[in-house]
Amino acid sequence: MTQFDSIKGRVNEVMLRLPLVVGNAGVNWVKDSFRIQGFRTVSNFGIAWYPRKDKSSKNAGRDVLIKTGRLRRSYRVLSYTATSVTIGSDLVYAAVHNEGLTIRHPGGSRVLHFKSTSQNIKTGKLKGKFSKERKADYAQKVDIKPYDIKMPKRQAMPTSETDSPIFVRDMENVIKEQFKDIF
Repeated sequence: MTQFDSIKGRVNEVMLRLPLVVGNAGVNWVKDSFRIQGFRTVSNFGIAWYPRKDKSSKNAGRDVLIKTGRLRRSYRVLSYTATSVTIGSDLVYAAVHNEGLTIRHPGGSRVLHFKSTSQNIKTGKLKGKFSKERKADYAQKVDIKPYDIKMPKRQAMPTSETDSPIFVRDMENVIKEQFKDIF
């Protein structure tokens, strides 16, 4: 066996495992976004995610986009061939968080049901809590104006090469690392 054949064999070995190695490095890169609570673009710090809107005690100290960890764990190598690898998540809401979304709610009329808890002696008005229709003491029709529901963009995974040059650089370094012992 010549030296050329030996190098060719080692290159072929690297080429077989390279898509999976790069894919796993990409998944780890995405999971780092959850760790740093932001998206690295040009620097190692990049863009911090918008803070959580709900500041209640149940969310105190909890990282953004982390409740059960399901979203973070869902990122994986979806497919790979000899020349490409695809990483992503099969959760529908992953794309919504990664790219942001605005939903235009049309509004409309609703009937709200209440269970009375007390009555104002002077005005005679009832105070109550929301209730299911069958348990309600009274109901009230309300008109709801159109409104927007905005989910801020909290990008964890690049969607193109221009999103994060640092991601491209990191993946190039992974590839170089795989070939360094051959030559």
